[in-house]
Amino acid sequence: MLKPPALGKGDLICVIAPASPPEEAALDIGCRYLKMRGFKVRKTPSNFDMFRSYLAAPDERRKRDLLDALCDPNVDAVFCARGGYGCLRLLDLEPPPVPKIFLGYSDITTLHLVLNRKMVTFHGPMVASNFAEIDPFTEENLWQMLTAPKLCPLPHPDELPPPRTIYPGRCEGILCGGNLSLVAASLGTQYEIDTCGKILLLEEVDEPTYKVDRMLRHLYLAGKLQKAAGIVFGYSPTIFPQEEFFQLLGELAALKIPILYGLAFGHGTPKLTIPLGVLAQLNASEGQLSLLEAPVI
Repeated sequence: MLKPPALGKGDLICVIAPASPPEEAALDIGCRYLKMRGFKVRKTPSNFDMFRSYLAAPDERRKRDLLDALCDPNVDAVFCARGGYGCLRLLDLEPPPVPKIFLGYSDITTLHLVLNRKMVTFHGPMVASNFAEIDPFTEENLWQMLTAPKLCPLPHPDELPPPRTIYPGRCEGILCGGNLSLVAASLGTQYEIDTCGKILLLEEVDEPTYKVDRMLRHLYLAGKLQKAAGIVFGYSPTIFPQEEFFQLLGELAALKIPILYGLAFGHGTPKLTIPLGVLAQLNASEGQLSLLEAPVI
């Protein structure tokens, strides 16, 4: 797996909108934040060329901006402005010949699945969605991960409940996954997720439990859950009702692999930046996920 160079002051970050249109004021605040951190910032045209109510720009424009950003040797990192919907319309991609930091979550999961075939990518906060009011935990973890990662257990914020063990045990594997809806949507395509021997990360937001049940059952019937070395669910307080959600997670104990719920990644706040494509260790008994290799060089 190819690893991108670590970010440094003065590097150029390209901000793209491969999914839904960002709110312009939030995008401007997020870009000013990046400049304040000492980076150069370039915003692609797709951030300002809304097509329909749910796409930041026509498919051709968003795909061209994405490929240009990934392949431009002057660009050091590609940060997504927001998620929403649209990345499924941009596939038939090849990872760039030279890896660079790629950051986003939610609908961006689709692009992670494609790029992760050859290079490490980062599941974490986005420019217009999170940088306008970034909290200290999210901020510290983001820049530590992208500039000087430490090989230690990923921290858990004090303000969230401690992670919950669904099935105890310890395992090692490459990190993969992201948003549950998009992971499930990959099944049956040439881009479907490979979970064999890997630690599968899943998170979801604002969904009733029966829909989460359907997506997990889809993954199970496709053999994706039972082939994983372990499973980690992100903190998902807006899945409703919560009691049924925890009952559903409890059923997964029948897989008899380490399963942990409540890690601080995904749509919640604060949120971790998690590198996908690196070797990690899951200790579900103690509620810890630890990196075993640095994600950047």
